[in-house]
Amino acid sequence: MSEKKPEPVDGQHSALDKGMVEIEGEIQMHQSDDGCYAFEYDIFEGVHDYFKKADVIYTAPAWRHGYEKFYERIGKEIPPERTYQRYLQVTEKVVKELDIPAFLMGGTHYLNYIQPDNAYPIKFRNKDIYMMVYGDVDYPKGPKKTIFELAEILAEREEYEVYLDFFCGYGKFVEVFYEHGNSFVASDFNPKCIYKLVEDIFGKEEARQSQKKG
Repeated sequence: MSEKKPEPVDGQHSALDKGMVEIEGEIQMHQSDDGCYAFEYDIFEGVHDYFKKADVIYTAPAWRHGYEKFYERIGKEIPPERTYQRYLQVTEKVVKELDIPAFLMGGTHYLNYIQPDNAYPIKFRNKDIYMMVYGDVDYPKGPKKTIFELAEILAEREEYEVYLDFFCGYGKFVEVFYEHGNSFVASDFNPKCIYKLVEDIFGKEEARQSQKKG
């Protein structure tokens, strides 16, 4: 039996961390030879055409206290109309337009703004949070899972071949699905995150070449 890898601590490029890890570049768009996509994108723009390639969503929207911090990390102020409530509602609108099984993790405060079909307790960094689920999904039974254990279970399901994460951060969930033979579509509004994702999955040279392409 192979030794179980420790769960990444920077899975969502979390606002709980002091800051970003050191990243040498930025990438706006990367397409791999095996049909995976990673690109800079703002969810307020709605459904991107590449999102339509996916058959499952697994992602972590910003928490309320971290929403502003993510903007600070790209040197921007939040436009007045982009309230946190609006951010979650836009996210849900994208999910419903795509109409594929979707898993969004977060706190109970999410339920003040969005209406998933179901919400299940799950663990993240030794804390209890919730997995908001959309669609007719066979949610795993048994003991409470961690966010990475659930990702592993979903990545092994034959019905999910192309995984979408539109808040991919450093791409740790992307890595889970990719390592199980799935293609992916990943986006984030921070181009440094896209660079790190490409570097970690495809290597430094491919990340540098993708950056040069602009």
